[in-house]
Amino acid sequence: MDPITKRLLIRNIVIQSIIYIIIGILITIGVLFFSRSFDIIAWVNGLFLAGSLLIAFSWMIVISNANLFTPLIYGVKSFFTYLIGRKMEKDLVEYTASRKTYGKEFILVPLIVGVLYIAVAVMIWTIYSS
Repeated sequence: MDPITKRLLIRNIVIQSIIYIIIGILITIGVLFFSRSFDIIAWVNGLFLAGSLLIAFSWMIVISNANLFTPLIYGVKSFFTYLIGRKMEKDLVEYTASRKTYGKEFILVPLIVGVLYIAVAVMIWTIYSS
């Protein structure tokens, strides 16, 4: 890997990490305001929910890369284009082959940030409960 590509990859990972951290903070704050509680349990719940959603998002990318949703998406698109009166440009095999797959950094970054949120929630809960 040449230095320019490596630098762009690191930059992309840092930007993704910042975005996912901000999303996690917003989810945590949303849980706090939605529950109208700012005690330790509410913080643990918010952090745990943020981590769980980020991990679920990471798994959705894995499932998307495996083309498990492709027949469903193709079927819905085909149905609605049939209702309009047009025909799909590609069949299912061509549509599956033309789909873009996401790299490992798109899977690992939300997974790692989500695990960190859950780890912080578990640490806070452990300190609080003892």
